[in-house]
Amino acid sequence: MTRDEFEYLCRSHTRALIESHIGEDPRRLALSGVPACVCTQIKLLERCRTKLPLFHHHRCIIPEVSFEQASSQHTALARRLGGDKALDLTCGLGCDAYFLSRRFRHVTAVEHNGLLADIARHNFKLLGADNIEVITADSADFVKSLTESFDLIYADPARRDGARRLLLLQECSPDVVALAGSIARRCRKMVIKASPLFDVSEAGRLFGSYGSVDVETVSLDGECKEVMIDVTVGGSDAPTLSVTTITGDKAYTHRFSPDDRAAAPCDDCTYRYLLLADAAFVKSRTTGLIAARIPGSAPLCEGIILSDTPSPYPFLRTYAIEECLPFKPHKVKKRLKESGITAATVIKRSCSLSLDKIRQTLALKDGGDHIVIVAADRLFIVKTLPEQ
Repeated sequence: MTRDEFEYLCRSHTRALIESHIGEDPRRLALSGVPACVCTQIKLLERCRTKLPLFHHHRCIIPEVSFEQASSQHTALARRLGGDKALDLTCGLGCDAYFLSRRFRHVTAVEHNGLLADIARHNFKLLGADNIEVITADSADFVKSLTESFDLIYADPARRDGARRLLLLQECSPDVVALAGSIARRCRKMVIKASPLFDVSEAGRLFGSYGSVDVETVSLDGECKEVMIDVTVGGSDAPTLSVTTITGDKAYTHRFSPDDRAAAPCDDCTYRYLLLADAAFVKSRTTGLIAARIPGSAPLCEGIILSDTPSPYPFLRTYAIEECLPFKPHKVKKRLKESGITAATVIKRSCSLSLDKIRQTLALKDGGDHIVIVAADRLFIVKTLPEQ
């Protein structure tokens, strides 16, 4: 988005034009002569309808460059943060700063790009967030020159360099690993949002010298969306793990301490139920830890728990095991044919084969009434419990 486009989108007649076409196909609008920047806004606002409903409702201006990495409204609202003053070092679209402003008396948001900073100021006015101050500055220089302290300093470093996706925190902008010392001197808590690909075991090594570290994996509707590194500055507790699963308006959090012990793995086929763990447990490698909290249960592999009882938790999907077989393709293919199973929904965990390859190997079409789960070296024919 250019400065001229931003100013054009702020005009009352442009906002009326957007309002009159909201929800329509932007490609057809472009062919009918509607300006390209208006079509882009209509497209992005439609995507905000589910990801950021409040931004959609208030018809905020959405810069495409910031939209992809922005937190969703559901994940931002699920964060257990609050206090007097917060500093967001990576304002961008302003989603995190806005939702922090609902939990903190005052929020300072830093954005190095002058245009993005002005867009954020514009959107905060639309959202009625008058307790956010947006400062146009380089976040690294800003944090190094700080003289005041905050209850929270938050950062969601940019994870792209042009078309290249950055995986290491040290490669992202700003480099929060290099800045951690400066951040820790000016806050009681620092929280860093990392990529879903971040190795959770690295957090203690990178930030443990500054305080107590909790790493939280967060999923939304079964998809791991983010990894949050929460450092209580000056704390001396050993690193902990948290898993938050969000479905609809409900969020569930389980915390695991270093004293928690994982249940011993087991591939015994005498269990009655298979529990499919949410992606956030797979990401944090805590399947064995949650299995230990369910009597008569044992993990088969990451993401799969075998149990004598249905799951007591909504984030562990329960299937009744009808049959368990060693995953030997020729024998399994024969058994499926004998059972009349020619189509099935296939789920896999800890299996190197792709879903398409599994279907091809077993001569299974996608769909039908049956469910097949391939996990480790086992194949399960299962059915969903009636109440699910």
